[in-house]
Amino acid sequence: MKQRLRIYSSAPVAQTGAALLVIILAVMVGASWLLLAERNVRSPEPSRAMTTQLALNQAKLALLAYAMNYPELRNNQRKGPGFLPCPDRDNDGRPETNCALSTG
Repeated sequence: MKQRLRIYSSAPVAQTGAALLVIILAVMVGASWLLLAERNVRSPEPSRAMTTQLALNQAKLALLAYAMNYPELRNNQRKGPGFLPCPDRDNDGRPETNCALSTG
């Protein structure tokens, strides 16, 4: 019977670190997923554009309601609906009295 000689090399085997890279990649993907999942679950605050759009829609509805109810609001049945309020040019909170002459 032949006896086999086992030869062990004393030189270290070069490792490439591929397993470490895979582990780091997995941790990064998992952390990113957790952070993004948490962000998506929270109810988003309304954006500035949406808040502005809601305010403009409310103003539009208020002006339309004023125009439709003009005869009842001003006790003037001769003029029909469709009149809008005069602008407040001096910023005192009241519309100007003669806005038809001040346009320009």
